[in-house]
Amino acid sequence: MFKGGADIDIPDKFHGLKITARGVNIGGLLEALNKGRPAEGTADLDADINTRGESAKEFTASLNGTGLLEARDVRAAALASLSKTIPGLSLESFQLIRVPFAVRNGEVTAQPVTAVSRDIEIKGRAQAALPREHLDATATVHALGMNIPVFAKGPFNNLSYGLDAKFALPGLQQTSGTLSKTGKAAGGEVKKGTQKAKGLVKGLFGR
Repeated sequence: MFKGGADIDIPDKFHGLKITARGVNIGGLLEALNKGRPAEGTADLDADINTRGESAKEFTASLNGTGLLEARDVRAAALASLSKTIPGLSLESFQLIRVPFAVRNGEVTAQPVTAVSRDIEIKGRAQAALPREHLDATATVHALGMNIPVFAKGPFNNLSYGLDAKFALPGLQQTSGTLSKTGKAAGGEVKKGTQKAKGLVKGLFGR
């Protein structure tokens, strides 16, 4: 189901748009946009946005509004392959991905962004500067008994992904404190945890 309403004031170059979409086929939409079908699932969208101007650049820079995007039963080949490469992880789909967002003068803030599956829970925040096409996002991935801080940053066409540099420090303190092992053994435990975390990040983001 798709519903929309528009409010256009030509002399003031103002454009307002209210959108309600239910049960959108994610795979079909991506295919229609010539992106193939890397993912399947359904999505709902509620948005109330407005902008003004005459060119695409002006529209983007003056975009304002709020909205909520929810995707359910999201499945992708990358998720299935991730389960095969990381022992103890079963990830067939995300049952729910939820992205509430607000836009102010082309700057999008989405928080809290959440994604939930049987073995993984993700919670984070993202800021996207549409005029500059730049993303700055951070999240905590809870999986494999660890809370893994990750980031995604950079221009839309060349994003960098990775682990927060501080990830190993709490693990080192906990391992050495609670297990009373030698420094070498504690370091080995942290190294194993870090390797698992890096594998998880690589599987999730494809890098």
